Amino acid sequence: HTRSLCDWSSDVCSSDLVGVILVAGIIYLIIKLVNNWRSRPIDPMGNLSSLQVSVGSTPPGEIPSDEYLRRARLAAENGIYSEAIAQLLLGTLSATERRGLIRFRKGLTYRDYRRALRTIRPAQEAFERLCGIYLPVGFGRREAGHDQFEESLANYLRCVQAVETVPQPTTAPVTNSGGAVNTPTVPA
Repeated sequence: HTRSLCDWSSDVCSSDLVGVILVAGIIYLIIKLVNNWRSRPIDPMGNLSSLQVSVGSTPPGEIPSDEYLRRARLAAENGIYSEAIAQLLLGTLSATERRGLIRFRKGLTYRDYRRALRTIRPAQEAFERLCGIYLPVGFGRREAGHDQFEESLANYLRCVQAVETVPQPTTAPVTNSGGAVNTPTVPA
């Protein structure tokens, strides 16, 4: 049997067409999977491992928590909810530092502040909820809205109120990243 050139080229063309369709289908499925993965709901309370994120190099306690609250309300009035929630979180850090529950040092994480609040259960729970709202918003994975701000504000108020009811120690304990509390000694 001899094949003509036209018969041979049509077989090649149809197999090329099938290959192109298969590759396009695979690319479509990959794009669909990536889009589904990106739009999945994130449980903020289940993702508290990101509490290991470093806080910054400037002590939040240098500014009173009321000032952070004022800034948060101003940002929320202007529709900048992500910044408003960030200011509320900084306010809880400030209240924790100013009450002497933790001493600021470079490299502290949200987990360190959570540990410092462990003796004040309502404050720790409110702080965890506030972090659960802030972390997905603050690191760009979610848009913040008015509802998240209101929930963050309620958690901020609960945390700060609980922290302020604790008697202020004469010296601030130092919490290391391993969770141990080292109380500085005061010379007699």
